[in-house]
Amino acid sequence: LNEVLRKFDLKLNHDKTLVRKLPDGLFDGWVAQLRMHQFPQHKYSGEKYKGKDWVNYKDTQHFLGLAVRLAEENGNTSVIFYAMKILAKQNLTDSAKRLFANTAMTLATIYPYLIRYLEKFVFSRMNADSGLISDFAKGIYSSGKEARHFESMVFAIYFALQFDFRLSQVDEAQSSDIFDDCLLRLMLAVYYEQNGFSEKMKEMRSLAGRLKSNSSDFERNWLFVYEVLPEEKLDDSWKVMKQNGVSFLKENFRIS
Repeated sequence: LNEVLRKFDLKLNHDKTLVRKLPDGLFDGWVAQLRMHQFPQHKYSGEKYKGKDWVNYKDTQHFLGLAVRLAEENGNTSVIFYAMKILAKQNLTDSAKRLFANTAMTLATIYPYLIRYLEKFVFSRMNADSGLISDFAKGIYSSGKEARHFESMVFAIYFALQFDFRLSQVDEAQSSDIFDDCLLRLMLAVYYEQNGFSEKMKEMRSLAGRLKSNSSDFERNWLFVYEVLPEEKLDDSWKVMKQNGVSFLKENFRIS
């Protein structure tokens, strides 16, 4: 379906592909259940845990199990995201943090729309191990490539850049692996630039030049073309923007 929609310059919104009847009350039953869930609070000795109440491994496991069960019963994976937001606000013990991070990554491989929320609600708050993030990124890159779910591939590359590790699938990618997706092309270019793949960057700039020469291709790929090509290769207002240092990328991702 994604591939067919792309022919018409459309994308499938994975957050809104399930049609459901509106709830009878103000909130769905699952929202109330999760909101009213009472986490048992535990006191622990030691300077690290002093002065706070903590949610432990067992209680975190119970809450995550509740969220998965409610998602299955209601046919609505938004339950899991809502539960992630609640759990991210709790004071979790180290073992509970590891459980939350591992479970969230596992669930995100099943429900890819969750991937975009991992950095904010899991990685940054749970001090997730970079090795686990690396393994996760490699997994979603491969599964995304197989399913043509380009957003998963984009986030895999983003995580590699953000947490400073390499993706072997990208290192060894061939020209045929540069799919027809603007953001994926752009993130590949950023990755190649950051990791010193000069020959691959030449390929990306050559591709950007070809896309620029066709108005239809440029409309669908303007962000990639603009960020990858130097100012002397751009036309009109695009060139002026580049000369004035305008970029749509965060500073440490910019292409020189």
